[in-house]
Amino acid sequence: MRFKLIMLTKLAFLLSLLLYLPAAHAQDFRNNNLVQDPGLAYNIRKKLVKSPDSPITMHDLEKLSVLEIFPGSPNIRSLEGLQYAKELWAVKIEDCSQIPVAEFQQLKSLTRLNTIKLKNLPQGTDLSFLSGKMKLERLELASRHRDRIVLDLGLVAGYEKLAYLLLSGIKVKSPTMPLQGKFYAIHLLNSRESDLYFLSGIQSYPGVMDELRLSHVRSVEGFALSNKISRINTLSISYLPLRNLDFILPGTCIFHLSVTHAQVSDVSALAKTECLHDVDFSHNRLNTLAHVEKWGTVVNRFILNNNQMRDLAPLYTLVKKSPTSYDIDLSNNGINMKEGTENEGYIRYFIRKSNKREQAIRQLKSGNLTE
Repeated sequence: MRFKLIMLTKLAFLLSLLLYLPAAHAQDFRNNNLVQDPGLAYNIRKKLVKSPDSPITMHDLEKLSVLEIFPGSPNIRSLEGLQYAKELWAVKIEDCSQIPVAEFQQLKSLTRLNTIKLKNLPQGTDLSFLSGKMKLERLELASRHRDRIVLDLGLVAGYEKLAYLLLSGIKVKSPTMPLQGKFYAIHLLNSRESDLYFLSGIQSYPGVMDELRLSHVRSVEGFALSNKISRINTLSISYLPLRNLDFILPGTCIFHLSVTHAQVSDVSALAKTECLHDVDFSHNRLNTLAHVEKWGTVVNRFILNNNQMRDLAPLYTLVKKSPTSYDIDLSNNGINMKEGTENEGYIRYFIRKSNKREQAIRQLKSGNLTE
């Protein structure tokens, strides 16, 4: 009997010890320093106002809501520990060049992430962490290694609240399904191989996009604006081999339109474009603005420098519609403005109605025939 009592006592002790050890280990883990990378630790301590030598515990990470790391901060080579920051809703790292390509997986489990901004990403960065169950509304990714990082937009297609997208140096692969987000701004920059098909299916809320900007994108195959967007406040396109503006659907309302360095020689697709307030067609191959005399608006700013403008009659017709003065730049077009030519009368009218007469005269004398 006594032997059984001793055995039961030992068994109870062992059971209590087994129950105590995990709890003690968990308590020790929560009190441990969970961020070993000096650069990451420096920025977290700075954000949480902690002393330089204090450990960053689970409790500390659970209080972290925003992490911003600016240029000049100590280099970061690991994101280990960040996966415990469950309340984190914004990550902004201006220089990711020293972070190993697989480290960004630490962000995948952060379900409250609303804003991600990662600049100077190293080539080959694994972006599959974006497939996590986040609350993504704003995504900015940039790399100096053009097209060495691929973003399959299928990873973010399901984010219904995604509204701002900026990709620079990132090769874009269009998803098989339309993006669910309603965008107010998209910037796609510095990519030679990106697929632009996804733009034809994007939507905005409530049908108004604030800005669409495309620059230094070589492939324009399949490029067309979505018929789900009725208005774009600013459409800016540069360094794309467009040749024409057929991608703009009839009736689309565009307030500010800039298409530069795009080899454009035909703008007749704008004949039914509404709302235009100002246009910048500099550095193209235009020789006239024919077929746009019926623009359903009054444009009061024309930037047409560095083209091949010869026929100024359509431009004259447009300018006459303006009840107020306007801004115009026709420099470096090789226009024959010699006395007695038809263009001379148009030029005199342009100068008379310009709101910057002296500047207009200087610009007209630059790169045109005056004598």
